[in-house]
Amino acid sequence: MLIILWETGIYFWVLNNTPEALYQLSARYSARTSFVLITIILLWIGATGLRKIYRSAFKRLHLITLILLLAVNHLIHFGFLYANLQPENFGQFILKNHLPALLYVALMISPWLLFSKKTLSTPLYWGILVFLIGLEIIFLQTYVGRLFSPKPLGSPPYFYIGCIVLIGVTLVLNIYRVVTEHLKGAN
Repeated sequence: MLIILWETGIYFWVLNNTPEALYQLSARYSARTSFVLITIILLWIGATGLRKIYRSAFKRLHLITLILLLAVNHLIHFGFLYANLQPENFGQFILKNHLPALLYVALMISPWLLFSKKTLSTPLYWGILVFLIGLEIIFLQTYVGRLFSPKPLGSPPYFYIGCIVLIGVTLVLNIYRVVTEHLKGAN
């Protein structure tokens, strides 16, 4: 409910713009909400460790809830994106961006899959990490692209640079966590 209220606030915040900019800005800010959620999840996993999170039913439920919020937010983002691109351009957009589209479908399914899994198997461990890091890499591609090829109504370069640095931190933190967890397991 909180995400839906947040996204409604975003829509009304940009409502005073031109009709062309309305959905573009709504899509952008809903995507940034997803970026914040993914970053929070990856920072938490990197700092705590996915195995440790999964050992506590309470923490596991919080992780799955954050992923569910991410899925709901991204569903709303999809609506704004669709409205911004218009139906005739949307099919081309999906074909051109097939990996993000595949990750989008996985994101919609993931909360229900994770709710059914009470223990963290090795495939689930790697699946969660690869999935979340894959989402973060898509944001990395987007922000690097926007930095070097600015769009109308774009943000200043320091915003994209800050996001790129934050993505780098989450990736390094999670790689470090995986390596240290596996070295401990090897001893």
